[in-house]
Amino acid sequence: MKKIMEFADAINYLDDHTAASGREIINFTKKAVQTAEGVKMDTKDVSAFGATLVSLGISSDQANTAFKNLMTVLQTGARNRKTG
Repeated sequence: MKKIMEFADAINYLDDHTAASGREIINFTKKAVQTAEGVKMDTKDVSAFGATLVSLGISSDQANTAFKNLMTVLQTGARNRKTG
């Protein structure tokens, strides 16, 4: 229950302090959360990322595609990084 309340507080904060609406943020987050779990990214951080992109005028669907592409590149880079 605590996590749900924290998430709701984060959405409310982002709705109040960005140009993105709560509905747009939730729409983005619902679609992006599966990708975020793969990179161990907190749901609140995912919501903030989405709110930022939507505030820049990008639709939540386009923002979700950009997020997925970015996470794919980061995961690929981490796997291909040479050590030593």
